[in-house]
Amino acid sequence: MSAIPVISGLFAVLAVVIFARGLRVLFRRRLLSGLGLTSAAMVFFAIAAVFLLLASNLHTYQRLVYERPVADIQFTRIRPQLYHVTLSRRDTGKQQLFDLRGDEWQLDAQVLIWKGLASLLGLDAGYRLYRLAGRYRNIKQARQAPRTIYSLLSADTLDASSTAQWQLNDWTLDIWTWAHDYADKLHFVDAIFGSAIFLPMTDGAKYTVLISRTGLLVRPVNKPAREAVRGWINLKKLN
Repeated sequence: MSAIPVISGLFAVLAVVIFARGLRVLFRRRLLSGLGLTSAAMVFFAIAAVFLLLASNLHTYQRLVYERPVADIQFTRIRPQLYHVTLSRRDTGKQQLFDLRGDEWQLDAQVLIWKGLASLLGLDAGYRLYRLAGRYRNIKQARQAPRTIYSLLSADTLDASSTAQWQLNDWTLDIWTWAHDYADKLHFVDAIFGSAIFLPMTDGAKYTVLISRTGLLVRPVNKPAREAVRGWINLKKLN
């Protein structure tokens, strides 16, 4: 992804050169030529800004080349249907703390796969963890009980009660939204999709979350997690 900042810098340098030439022409009282050059400089400045915003948004996606672990998630029961959750990110080493309500946890991610010119510019397949939520097994309860949903796109963890939690900064170019809005015109995106996993919560359970080019995977790594998954699968079979 390093090619995009370089392109932005080249357009910015070109804009400065053209703008300086335009000012020189204006000082010589060649109004039309000077205005034409300064207008062209503004266009190049705008293009440089777009590439810079593109690079800043793509920076939120981690490079995805093969299946690899991306996070560890561990649960401590506070009371029935309420768990304290520790999410440890493998890419940054950072830990995030949450309280989830329900019987199951769900983790969502966004995956971008590029092709053609975008691939030549160095855009590897990438992913970013999107949100973490609690789920109720009983559908009637899920409709009525309080829910907990957290954004993973920023350093802050925001509860579902925050009305602004899914709004991105007005000056941020969101590749995900942009690609979806213009999916029929963007031939350089081979695949853009969401991936989600959900598994049971239980006291002391620990899972490792992995990601591949097909989406998220999860593995129970200790006895409480394995027993919870085994019982959960048997319960689903009975239902």
